[in-house]
Amino acid sequence: SGVRMLNLINDLINISKIESGQMEVVLSPVNVSEQIESLSHFFKAEATLKGLALSGVCGLPIGEAKILADGEKIYAVLVNLVKNALKFTKSGAVRFGYEFKGDHLEYYVTDSGIGISGEKSQAVFDRFVQVDSSASSGYEGAGLGLSISKAYIELMGGRIWFKSELNKGTTFYFTIPYKVV
Repeated sequence: SGVRMLNLINDLINISKIESGQMEVVLSPVNVSEQIESLSHFFKAEATLKGLALSGVCGLPIGEAKILADGEKIYAVLVNLVKNALKFTKSGAVRFGYEFKGDHLEYYVTDSGIGISGEKSQAVFDRFVQVDSSASSGYEGAGLGLSISKAYIELMGGRIWFKSELNKGTTFYFTIPYKVV
């Protein structure tokens, strides 16, 4: 409960900074392939505990994956999306990574989870909205993660979207500019 409360407070602070225009992008060298590998290791135990296959895929070799970006924001978005994928997937797999697309990197997080219905799809990036907000859903969260993720991606000059099929899974995509260090 304490961790959930701390996460909620941090999310509310971040939303406040975003809305007031005080959230800044801090560019520095970041190895995006190392981030994927780090997240694969970080989430492996949780995936294994749920009986899910987890894989992180790097679009560039580690030696060529250093770019100028806000590494903390990319990491935060990936953590949120992978956490959601694991939370809403009961069986199957979660796969995440990125592909090099010329002037940008296109990230993806794919799951074989519950999916998002058409009626919920328009509100998915709104604050305090959850895919399944019924009292019996069993899913925790304040519904701020995707809103914060969208704001971070847009601050960095990218975009975020998803494709989903109810009871088959969801893939979230986002782009960031590819700036070589």
